[in-house]
Amino acid sequence: MESILDRVKRGEILVVDGAMGSLLMARAKDLIKGKCPELVNLSPAGILEEIARLYLEAGADIVQTNTFGGSPLKLSDYHLEDKMEEINRLQ
Repeated sequence: MESILDRVKRGEILVVDGAMGSLLMARAKDLIKGKCPELVNLSPAGILEEIARLYLEAGADIVQTNTFGGSPLKLSDYHLEDKMEEINRLQ
């Protein structure tokens, strides 16, 4: 499999996923207004795998993870900074 960097160097245009937060909110029943969206990473429901699969089936070359708020600073808003490593590993 050719690396993404090599594909970009050749001038290929790559498609990246989008709207991860919107899809998570539509699918994750545990995501209630005011709760930390990254908590879905600790859920065994397979929601993240489903979303990644949907993006790949739609033609995405790159699928990002649900760690956009996985920093200690952001997680501290929810008193979850001690869960940072677990949340980011299980994405």
